[in-house]
Amino acid sequence: MAMSNVKWVIGAAMAVALVVPQSTFASATKNEHTIKTSTYYNVDEQGTNMVKGNSQNSKVTFQEVTVSQSSTNIIGSVEGKTRLPFQLTGTLTQAEDGKNMIVGHLKDEGGNFEVLHFSLDRSNSKDLMFDKNVSKKDETVLRLYLLEKNTRNVTVVELVNPDFLSVDDAFKNLSNFPLTDHSDEFWYGKLLKPVKTESVDLSNTGPQIYKSDKVMKDYVNSYNVAGSYIYEHFIVNHNISAPGSIGSDGQTFTAQMYVYDEYTLNSSGSKISSDTYTKIGAYSSSKLDTYLDLGDAYLNMFWDGGYSTSGSFDAILRWDMALPKTPLGFTVTYAGGQTVPNKSMKTFDNSGSYKYRQAGVEWDKGKYLQSVGQNFSASFTVGLFDASSYSSVKTWATRWTYDLSSTQNYTYGGTQTVPVYITYGN
Repeated sequence: MAMSNVKWVIGAAMAVALVVPQSTFASATKNEHTIKTSTYYNVDEQGTNMVKGNSQNSKVTFQEVTVSQSSTNIIGSVEGKTRLPFQLTGTLTQAEDGKNMIVGHLKDEGGNFEVLHFSLDRSNSKDLMFDKNVSKKDETVLRLYLLEKNTRNVTVVELVNPDFLSVDDAFKNLSNFPLTDHSDEFWYGKLLKPVKTESVDLSNTGPQIYKSDKVMKDYVNSYNVAGSYIYEHFIVNHNISAPGSIGSDGQTFTAQMYVYDEYTLNSSGSKISSDTYTKIGAYSSSKLDTYLDLGDAYLNMFWDGGYSTSGSFDAILRWDMALPKTPLGFTVTYAGGQTVPNKSMKTFDNSGSYKYRQAGVEWDKGKYLQSVGQNFSASFTVGLFDASSYSSVKTWATRWTYDLSSTQNYTYGGTQTVPVYITYGN
């Protein structure tokens, strides 16, 4: 059965029997369907008061429901302290695991509610549900979570085996549905901030693939979702490379920060998603600062990267000079800077007594990393200018500075500063 022909219809106060085409399955009733529901008022930002017992009784009335993959229209109302109508329209998708859940991508045309979540759920998971006592084995749960606009009031519908819907044919054709957006299935990010954020250093654990020239961080964000804890892991690798030795003609040094992995776990440690709400660089600049050891100088530099953006495609190159034998550290006040496109090389003139020995890149806010493989990177050519500063072992110093953010908390992880060093010779 083509999914464009699959529909569920509920008619209010129908006077005659519904005539159903052969290619359509449907349910009909002469009466509106009113369901007892719960409304959580003034939900706090971390959801700690969004547990059973803190809600008040309410009811949701479905007046008309027409649902298909390509066109969905749900008309009804929520009655709690006040009565507010809704008209939810949109499309249907399949859950991330590709089975056991039909997820709606819906909006309220009347503007009274934000649709946090709509689904027909046959999974055994209760992690993202409010009522943990619902038995889901061989059952379908209609889930509808509505956030009243300009408030923190959430109305929850969790109805087991709704008798006005016949959905077997829809689940048989679930593979034809497009994949859902992460936020539609994992709805908590539309409403909640993490209750805890921690940084775990993976650089010195596990197999010997992490060396001093690589620093790997696992940023773990914990959410309290109606009494269940959800853990998002966002793993970022910061690695640099340098040649074994350099001369006056120059050798290439590189620095890169990239999303190594991301996933979401439930409270029992089972993986429930290959995505998270975490971003780097969405709301403030991401920076790379570097400096060279005695006797060495930068000949040129350029930046690159693969990232999401809501801004321009340029970045700022920065630089500063010092005498060859002057010990250096990281600086935040560079003498020079220039905004350039990616892979646009900046060449330095080191003919004078002062050499270019500090350099950095700034990716302005709006350039952000959110998916595995996305990265910020930079390349430098380094040459030896003072052989009297020869040392058998030298150090190239780099430092990444960036913010972590989620949907509801723009800087929930604060500013992260990650230094990375590598040794090389002349």
